[in-house]
Amino acid sequence: MSYYSKFTQQFYIGLVWVVVIPALCFVKSFKQTHTIDSSFITMILVLFSVYLRPVLTIFFLKVLKQPILTANDTYVFDHFERMKYYWEDIDEIVADDEKLQVQLHDPRKYVNQIPYYRLIDLLKYKVFKIKPDFSIDMHLIKIKKGEHKLFLEKLDECSIASMTS
Repeated sequence: MSYYSKFTQQFYIGLVWVVVIPALCFVKSFKQTHTIDSSFITMILVLFSVYLRPVLTIFFLKVLKQPILTANDTYVFDHFERMKYYWEDIDEIVADDEKLQVQLHDPRKYVNQIPYYRLIDLLKYKVFKIKPDFSIDMHLIKIKKGEHKLFLEKLDECSIASMTS
């Protein structure tokens, strides 16, 4: 089963931070000095490093009609975080309205898959042995209102199917 992304409030806020704020600052700075100063470039780099990846990922998944979440009897693949969780490694998935929390037998198998933009999680694990958060953001998944329970039941069916195969 595959689920697709939706443009969320997070996407629109990120879009404002990546496009609108830098454009306004650029226009203001350029009108006053006719140059671009280093503080502007620093601000752009910080904003881009925080907001550009999630905005582009959601945008391209949506435009290219690629799923944001794929689940079958072998794995659950979070395309947004680029993390593939195999059912054989999953103790349980705890769901709420915010996220699907993936509880793993041995999280060490997945630590090296943590993307670069979650460097803080990786450092916390390597230095302090604090387990990273393996979760899937439910706000990004396009699920019709009232079908949240049906989504969880289908996910449970994939989990059960993995035990029989």
